[in-house]
Amino acid sequence: MSLAAEAFVSQIADDQILLSDHASSLAVQAYLRMCNLPVQVACRANAEYMSPSGKVPFIHVGNQVVSELGPIVQFIKAKGHSLSDGLGEVQKAEMKAYMELVNNMLLTAEVYEDVSQCCQALSQRLGTQPYFFNKQPTELDALVFGHLFTILTTQLTSDELGEKVKNYSNLLSFCRRIEQNYFEDHDKDSITSSTSRLSKGSSLM
Repeated sequence: MSLAAEAFVSQIADDQILLSDHASSLAVQAYLRMCNLPVQVACRANAEYMSPSGKVPFIHVGNQVVSELGPIVQFIKAKGHSLSDGLGEVQKAEMKAYMELVNNMLLTAEVYEDVSQCCQALSQRLGTQPYFFNKQPTELDALVFGHLFTILTTQLTSDELGEKVKNYSNLLSFCRRIEQNYFEDHDKDSITSSTSRLSKGSSLM
């Protein structure tokens, strides 16, 4: 089956969505855009009940429904689109380890010290490169962007999480780069409301 048809990314309506769900949805959107696949976002109340796993986000491609980033990456790869095929086995293992780190430490974003440690590790791995594995993004870049961008652009009761991220200038530049390269020049109707917040303010400059 071709993925020429638009993939519809479904997430919970903005007034119901959790921080972690929003981050996951943004990661999926970023991944699809990095694969140069057209995407539309649909926000629905109680979207999790439409998901095969009970979790969001999920994508509709034709009559197929796939939920969560990992299975979506495998589904897209099976259709001939992959961001990590150019990596060696050692690099792929390293990428998976960092993805596990992000999921374990940023998914709940409840323990500030965990977020700080995760950001430090990510900042050291990124260095001065545009992406984590040099010049081309992978699913790790999509995942990190989804979580960091959400932390930076979501109004929380405390600014402490955002301040943890802002301590790392290369991570801020990384988020801005992905926003500019994969969101700002695309159809505005397909972007969730928070993805325009960086371009309107100076919080990451």
